[in-house]
Amino acid sequence: TFPLVMELVRRGCRVHYFLPPSEEMRSAARESGAVVEAFVEDDAPDFDLQACGSEDAGDGSDASLRVHTVWPLASTLIVGHHIIARCRELGVQAVLYDPMAPHGLLVAETLGVPCASLVTYPGIGSLADLIPDPKILELAKAIRRPYGLKIKEEFGVDLQDQLVSRLQYFSRVNLVTTSEDLMIPLPPVGQAEWADEARELFRFTPVGCMVSEEAPHVTGASKPAEALATASDFGRSMPLEELAAARARGAKVVYAALGTMALASRWSQDLGFQSGGNLPPGTTGKDFCQHVWRALFGAMRRLGEDHLCVLCVGTQPDALDFLEAS
Repeated sequence: TFPLVMELVRRGCRVHYFLPPSEEMRSAARESGAVVEAFVEDDAPDFDLQACGSEDAGDGSDASLRVHTVWPLASTLIVGHHIIARCRELGVQAVLYDPMAPHGLLVAETLGVPCASLVTYPGIGSLADLIPDPKILELAKAIRRPYGLKIKEEFGVDLQDQLVSRLQYFSRVNLVTTSEDLMIPLPPVGQAEWADEARELFRFTPVGCMVSEEAPHVTGASKPAEALATASDFGRSMPLEELAAARARGAKVVYAALGTMALASRWSQDLGFQSGGNLPPGTTGKDFCQHVWRALFGAMRRLGEDHLCVLCVGTQPDALDFLEAS
């Protein structure tokens, strides 16, 4: 989103960016030209959006589902009055927001201003394989219901939390940050209720890639400086000499990167539920990454000198500890 901030500022817009208390992210937002805003009035340094409502999750078999379903709405109840008041004070004319939570949608509906969510993956069709069993979707609706009713009572806004397509909190207009050719289509009509509903209620417009070399980049890693200090340092620049040598001998180059989410904020998280059952329960980001890397290393050994693999391993100090046993 930072390249978008830079472009809006370049065009003369004032951009106010609501962010959690992460100095890495806030510093990048300021560098992009935005004014940083806190989600809560006292800007408590330990405030965590995704921990909101966690006390209601319990420890049953559906605890993980409850945590992921509850925090977007529970956090809205906590931050809603502050962000609405602040946006009203600023005279906000449009809202762009992350559809993971309905904060931006609440502000736009309350103030009567246009809004759009930013979908930073190749369209919701890419979620099709992650959508759980329809019974789980119905359970999620039941979990959302009391929070949705409380929000409607508190703010007078219906967030339509009982839509089966409330996998995320899309608005009528949603901007997908990739090209039309790379958007993953929704399942065919009639195949999935959530997809049919999303097709009818929401518009998804591809706006192209927004990557910019000028914009700051953050990984979201906790204590990145410590991780960098303790990691095995293979260098953080492209291996240009090795690439030149590979090109000279006609080798094919494989570039493998799993993205900052897997390598940083989800390194220690259980991805079982988040993957919609594609990964076994208890599989962490580290487990997933190292599984992929083992497969890559095995493939490269079989392919030999005709191929070169450039691998991004991030800054986790234990990223390559599996090599010790290989």
